[in-house]
Formats: sequence, structure tokens, C-alpha cells
Amino acid sequence: MMEGQDPKFAYLTPRAKLVLLGAIILVSSGFFVILGSVLGSWIYDVNIMEDPNALNDLDNSSTLSALKLMQIFQHVGMFIVPPLVLAYLVSQNPLKSLGLVKTANIQAYIYSGLIIFLALPLINWMVVINGHLALPEFMSSIEIWMKETEETAKRFTESFLIMSTTQDLAVNLLMVAIIPAIGEELLFRGLIQRLFINWTRSVHWGILIASILFSALHMQFFGFLPRMMLGILFGYLFLWSGTLWVPILCHFINNGSAVVFAYLEQRDLMWFNAENLGAENQDTMITIACTIAISGLLYLIYKKGKELQTIQV
Repeated sequence: MMEGQDPKFAYLTPRAKLVLLGAIILVSSGFFVILGSVLGSWIYDVNIMEDPNALNDLDNSSTLSALKLMQIFQHVGMFIVPPLVLAYLVSQNPLKSLGLVKTANIQAYIYSGLIIFLALPLINWMVVINGHLALPEFMSSIEIWMKETEETAKRFTESFLIMSTTQDLAVNLLMVAIIPAIGEELLFRGLIQRLFINWTRSVHWGILIASILFSALHMQFFGFLPRMMLGILFGYLFLWSGTLWVPILCHFINNGSAVVFAYLEQRDLMWFNAENLGAENQDTMITIACTIAISGLLYLIYKKGKELQTIQV
């Protein structure tokens, strides 16, 4: 939609826009999952929808390739298409409303990238804390289901991250880092966060609710806390920088570094254990130092954002 045209559903309340978004997600994700399944069957001769047992054959390279293709299409259908469609329907300038038009100063990108690397010990520490959390006894059946779901997700992730060639690395970076970084930030920060800010009339509540939904949708409950905190970080980076490209970059670095670390580790090229950094008792001072550094960098991003707002006013 060109700027200046009246969007068809601009009159909708934030609550109604969220309902419409849910409907678009259902239709779009369903269509793209079917499309990905059909292409997977055609290219790799593996039809996940007709033969769900194929999901158990993760040692089969054709099955893994079909699953990766389906995952890519599912991400596009669930995270990229719906926010673009809704923005087109409700906004006079869709790309601007999603935060894609404006760019930040170079310092914001550099500081944000550094924050993600510095956050690794803190994230691992939160994973440990999250692992010690337990549901009440009367919810034990739910906890068992959560653990089973987590184990299944872990099994798929480990299979996906086996990379024997640079082509495998490139495909995984596309599937795990590039598409999710763009899509999830479009949906959760560019759209859902903004809708909840308008609904609650509170920036902080909007960021928090969007971050909770962001973490919950991953269905990996024993990583809920660190993922929610990342969502909050991305939310404030979007707020202070004024552009979605900053959290997209951070999301890409966070996901992409995990892929690259796995690739290097499989070749014995890693000089430290990325998963344990910050999780051990002897790493406490490292975690504290990184937290202080992150706070300083966040302040610089916040201050620079305020200065730019003052200049624009």
C-alpha cells in the first residue's frame, strides 16, 4: 500500500487487530506448511504429513532435508507473511509502522552486537536458574509433558545442527538465524509489541507481554526465562533505537552464533564451551562483569536515542 491511501482496517482497536492477526497466522501458516510438505515430498520423496513416523527417522539425510525445508516454509508462513499482511491492512505506511524504514546510527548496531556476545554468560546462568524451577505437585502431569516436549525439541535441534559441509552451515544459518531473526522480530516487536503498547497504554507492559508470548511460542519451557529476557532486551532496543533492524541484527547474532559455535565444535575448533560459560560457579565474576558492561552499553544506546529524538523534535 502506498503512503497516503486509507487502509481498510485502520479503524480496528488493538484487540481486534490481534484477533485478525491470529486468523491471518492460522491461514498463512497452514498454507505454507502444506506447501513445504508438498515440496519436501516432491524433492526428497519424504511426506511428513502422510507419514508422521518419518519424524522418528532423523538419521536419514532426506528426512532431515525435508524437515528443514518444511521448517523454513513454516517460519515464513507464521512469522513473515502475517505481520506484512496485517500492516498492509491497518497501516497507511506498512513498512514504516513495522519499524523497517528508519535506520539507527552505526554505534547502535555495534553496541547491540556487543551486548549479545556479552550476554552469553548471563543467558547460560538464566538457563541454570530456569532448570531449577518446578511446578507444584498438582501440576506434575503438566511438568512431565513439558519435559517430554523439551526432549523432543532438543533431539530435533541436535539433528538439525549436525553439519558435515559448508552448505549445511549455510542452510542452517538461513533456517535458524536469518529467517527467524527477520520473521520473529517483525511479528513480536514490529507488530505485537506495538499493539499491546497501544492496548495497555504502557510501553513497559507492551514489551513484557510481547516478550512472554515470544518465549511461550517456542514451546521450550526450560529455556523460557532466558528467552523472555532476550525478548525484553530486543523490545527495548527497538524502542530506544527506533528501528527494527537493531533487534533483527541482535536476533541474528544470537541464533547465528549458536549455529557457528556448533559447526566449529564439530571440527574441534572451539577453544571454550559456549554452553557452559556463565553456568559454572567459577564463572560468577565473568557474569557480573558482562552484566555491568551490558548495562553501560544499553545506557549509551538509550542516551543516543534520546539525543536523536531531541534533534528531530
